[in-house]
Amino acid sequence: MLTKSKIIQILIGIFFSLISNSIFANNLHIQDIISDMSAKWEQISDCTSRMESYTKLGKQEQNQTIDYYFLKPNWIRMKIVDGDNIGAEIVYNPIDKIIKAKAGGILGFITVKFSPDNPRVQSIRGHRIDHNNIGYIVNRWRKYLETYNVSISNDDSTITLNAVGIDTSKYYGAYSENITIDSKTYFPIHFEQFDISGQLIHRVIISNVQINVGLKRDFFDI
Repeated sequence: MLTKSKIIQILIGIFFSLISNSIFANNLHIQDIISDMSAKWEQISDCTSRMESYTKLGKQEQNQTIDYYFLKPNWIRMKIVDGDNIGAEIVYNPIDKIIKAKAGGILGFITVKFSPDNPRVQSIRGHRIDHNNIGYIVNRWRKYLETYNVSISNDDSTITLNAVGIDTSKYYGAYSENITIDSKTYFPIHFEQFDISGQLIHRVIISNVQINVGLKRDFFDI
């Protein structure tokens, strides 16, 4: 006959077994989502989109709407069509690892070269143009899953991942991040980053996505 203490031990064992299996299944599902994002990215040779970006550092705020163009391996062209530095254009050349930039307005005829780690061609938080691609986002979330607490939710058309406890020294001050993914294309459509106090410090909304439109290398010259 089972004693009361034995029954309690069995129930506790079952509880922790269920919790462990639930956590494992959740992590496996998140791994599948990230793997699916990576697989879809492998199928893309080029893409274009509209990005609405918000960045905050202390009392400084930066708002930009950007027309974005990408060609593998990592050719990037961006034109700011609204917000701070409107009219500016910037191109990253992954072969020479150099950035060419033009200011908006009357100085738009002048092209200047920079290294990607030059603050003049970074956001106010230090985000780099050569990291501005889906492959970098996928790798970032792989590292999140390996190291931090990651959860998942979904609705009829989107999947959202949330990471908490991020090392702020590695990710531009972000302590938590959520990313929303289109469940059909597995293309990110929105992500937000928050500091340890819960304040929004970075947000990007991605729209008008066009995949494999046939961009050529000569487009990435200004």
